[in-house]
Amino acid sequence: MTINDDEYVFLLGFNMDSFPIIDKDIDYISDKEKEELPLYKTTYKNTRRKKSLIHILSNIKNITISYHLSSSFNSYYPSPLIDEYNFNVIKDTPITKEYSNFYNKLKLTKYLDLYTTYNEEYTDLRELLTHYKIPYKTYSNKYNLISDFTKNIKLPLRFSYTSLNNYNECHFKYYLKYILKIDNYESNFASFIGTMFHDILTHIFEDNFDFESYYNDYLVDKELTNKEKLLLVRIKQELKELIEVEKKQLLITGYNKSLFEKKITIPLNKKVDSEFMGFIDRIFYNDKLSDFNYSIMDYKSGTIDTDILPMKYGLHLQLPSYLYLIEKSNEFNNPKFTGIYYQNILFDRPTWSLKDNDYNKIINDNTKLVGYSTDDLERLSIFDSSYEKSDLIKSMSYSDKFGAYTKILTDEDVDKMTDYTEKVISDSIDNIIERDFSINPKIYKKNDISCKYCNFKDICYKTNDDTKYLDTVEDLSFLGGEE
Repeated sequence: MTINDDEYVFLLGFNMDSFPIIDKDIDYISDKEKEELPLYKTTYKNTRRKKSLIHILSNIKNITISYHLSSSFNSYYPSPLIDEYNFNVIKDTPITKEYSNFYNKLKLTKYLDLYTTYNEEYTDLRELLTHYKIPYKTYSNKYNLISDFTKNIKLPLRFSYTSLNNYNECHFKYYLKYILKIDNYESNFASFIGTMFHDILTHIFEDNFDFESYYNDYLVDKELTNKEKLLLVRIKQELKELIEVEKKQLLITGYNKSLFEKKITIPLNKKVDSEFMGFIDRIFYNDKLSDFNYSIMDYKSGTIDTDILPMKYGLHLQLPSYLYLIEKSNEFNNPKFTGIYYQNILFDRPTWSLKDNDYNKIINDNTKLVGYSTDDLERLSIFDSSYEKSDLIKSMSYSDKFGAYTKILTDEDVDKMTDYTEKVISDSIDNIIERDFSINPKIYKKNDISCKYCNFKDICYKTNDDTKYLDTVEDLSFLGGEE
């Protein structure tokens, strides 16, 4: 490359080890051995590289060379060529503070850093503080309204219980997870087992169901550690036990048919093309009834929280959102609610020695359906023939009236719950379309429901003012619009 006399060159980083680059005698063939071979020694190559660099620099008419002495993490030394060739070094380029407000503010920041960190006070510090007010050590974590994101993504906008629950836990969490998509999902052994249970359970009532075949197919090409292979021995046995429980429960219920992993989508009337979608793990129904009498069941692992009262705040909407999908989708003929339940599919088995009957009692009790049932005895008795002292539904009992621990919903409750869920879904989606992604984590019953397991805690820099403390909900009166 040729540099003309009217061109200006700025060479940055003229530091030791960079200008010139120095080779060391660390080649496979050492300098001593090179004396006996037609190879250049390291010292010769270093000398030639240095002279070549000086020759290039000397032939540039307008050149400014600079070096740095330190960075945030390291210290540096000037190139030895500076002393060797007597370069003219200007160590401090004078910049008069009267000429640049921007420079003065940078200088003030530097002086404040030195003062707060090392208690070093420079003479100009007080004068600069008098003239300039800078946002030193201040930071606002507030969300700034973004441009219309819907113009840059494929429509329709798709929403689910999970995405809206994330939104109502914290608007900013939704923004990071679903708009910026910075949450990389990483599959682990626990999620693999949960998915395997779900998939195999959807096939257990098929004709010619072969457990071993499904189980082995699921493990094909799956890389597992020795520890995971050992755990699978116990988990396989637990899955077999669960399948036997499911078959016994089928003998109790008069809802002889099931839909597994039923996908339901409802188009939404929004200014941006949108839809709400859900996959329901299992829907029980009786194909001999003229109406579509149904019960919903969702598989869960671990501890189950059946409290639907936080739905007032758009939280815990999973079972209510399934009600909404069935009642509002027009996919079913005259749907009649019987129950919404969770079923525990993975839980801690007893580790102490038990008789078979005691062990089976614990397994059966832990796998009972947990949730809310209809107060209509005709429907309930068809679904659960043992409802008076239920072997199917946990805490279900009836003797002239329902037991104290039985959770029931009237048809009016279901209608109100469905309408309220529809409103929450609609309002949440409106807010998302309007780009309301403020940082607003929630505290409910003294529990941090938004941030405890959030992957973005290191991003939002939430403050106490951002946090919303929700009042405890005592009953379902809010479904009628009461506060």
